[in-house]
Amino acid sequence: MALVVVRSEPSMSDPLVHNVISTYASHPGHTTWFPEADRYVFPSQWLYDHMAARGIDFNGRARVIRSGTDLDRFTPEGDRDSRIAVLPGVTFLLLARALDPVKGAEDAIVAIDAAIRAGADVSLAITVDTEEPFPAAVEELARLRALVENRALSDRVLLIDAPFEEVDGMLRACDVVLLPTRLPEGGLPFSAIQAVASGRPLIASDAGGLRELADLVYGDSAGATLVVPCDVESITAKSIEFSRSPELRDYYGRLGRDMAEKYFDVHRMDAEYFSLYAELAPSLAATE
Repeated sequence: MALVVVRSEPSMSDPLVHNVISTYASHPGHTTWFPEADRYVFPSQWLYDHMAARGIDFNGRARVIRSGTDLDRFTPEGDRDSRIAVLPGVTFLLLARALDPVKGAEDAIVAIDAAIRAGADVSLAITVDTEEPFPAAVEELARLRALVENRALSDRVLLIDAPFEEVDGMLRACDVVLLPTRLPEGGLPFSAIQAVASGRPLIASDAGGLRELADLVYGDSAGATLVVPCDVESITAKSIEFSRSPELRDYYGRLGRDMAEKYFDVHRMDAEYFSLYAELAPSLAATE
């Protein structure tokens, strides 16, 4: 039995995970590189459609099993990160972790600065992972720190170390999660799922998997939460709108949590994988 779980995150190192985006980029126009398997699993419909549109024929062996998260851990109630909780005004959180310019942290900082200049009472926390930083991430962190200092935002913008075990408390401490990726065809980051599970409204780029999540979670009102990638004015306008309306934040926060319970429960994901394993290896499943 061969099972390939297809992801789009370039940092994934699990040998069971096939990095489609980077591999496809190195083999443009060719499909023979894709590994043979009995089944292919995609964590989002967008990623499957993205690859199928590029000529990959999965011969009916593909299945979408949406990623899930621990809804008992990522919940609206619980301890809050004190470093973020003390920031003034309405606090936006960008879960960047391994810093890269494509994550849009620079756009977020410039947008928050513009919102403040327009009279909005807002602040921004950007999470970074300093335990095992890539050289490019170190450079990006230095550049962002210089940007914050040059714009005199040190009391409003916080670059904060974020071990994974602290992310849930950070989400509960913020008011809005901001994911302004610059990638027009980006995947669906776990941070987006964790944000809606934590009952926090999500403002994200209208791109790839993030668009799919917004449509799935927010339905007809998804457009109110989406921004144009790389468009600081769009990010600024949404930031101001959400900062000035606690009713808007509450509505999208509650709706996000409700839909996370429906679509993004890790137990639902586990059950779907077990069903697939049973289909591929019934003798193995019978021993469980």
